[in-house]
Amino acid sequence: MEPERRRLAARLRVNHDFEPFEGIIDAFVTDLSATGAFVRTRAAMPVGSRVDLYFTVLHAEMECVEGVGEVVRTQEDPPGVGVVFVELTPASRAVIERVLAAS
Repeated sequence: MEPERRRLAARLRVNHDFEPFEGIIDAFVTDLSATGAFVRTRAAMPVGSRVDLYFTVLHAEMECVEGVGEVVRTQEDPPGVGVVFVELTPASRAVIERVLAAS
């Protein structure tokens, strides 16, 4: 399978309920995988930037994910950045595994 298709197939769409509030919410995660996330944001973040992550996943129930990520790509439509997880708390890793397993 092509690398791009493999990456897309392994992602789960989350937090779509935030999209109507995009004008008042600075940033929110819309796609989640075991290795990273896509963050919808208009804030400029160059590739290679380290970012502190703290976000809520609205799936079956509300769960928080916390850690450090690195920006690996930027995108204009929709505006945002692809972030790879560099470090996650053990509880956050468990949340991601649980959410992905339930999909």
